[in-house]
Amino acid sequence: VSDRREIARSLNLAGSVHAMLGRYAQSELAFEQALAILHDAGDHRGATSVLNNLGELARLRGDYQLAVERYHEALAIARRLGDRDGEMAYLSNLGGARVGLAEHAAAVADLQQVIAMAGSAGWSNLSETYRFLASAYLAQGQLPEALAAAQRALELGMSAGAQEYLA
Repeated sequence: VSDRREIARSLNLAGSVHAMLGRYAQSELAFEQALAILHDAGDHRGATSVLNNLGELARLRGDYQLAVERYHEALAIARRLGDRDGEMAYLSNLGGARVGLAEHAAAVADLQQVIAMAGSAGWSNLSETYRFLASAYLAQGQLPEALAAAQRALELGMSAGAQEYLA
């Protein structure tokens, strides 16, 4: 009960559950409480996860500008810490939010950077990156590129067996 970092992790998890249930106000409150605890504890790596979750919450609400701001915060910290997996996750999510803002060229650049960073080793969330990329290409009228990205997203989702990526 006195371990502040575990309390923050629990609040982060509770915030994620609230978000999945569509309880966005409760989700935001839990995330903000977790973030405050992690900042006080100097846990920068933990804070990036919560910032990303706040970005995802903003994106779910359709507040793409706030999502971009949160992802930028998380991305800056991840880069400073050398957290390559975090950097790919936050940059991919940033690309998705930029699609929501109709910043399609910037989204494509971000998403292609994630794909390049993942390289041949891949990355577990690459299916979502390709889904965002397909949306960006589609909005720009680049239909062959959009189709290829969507097909790659589906292939990666199938190989991962991740139902959310198949849908």
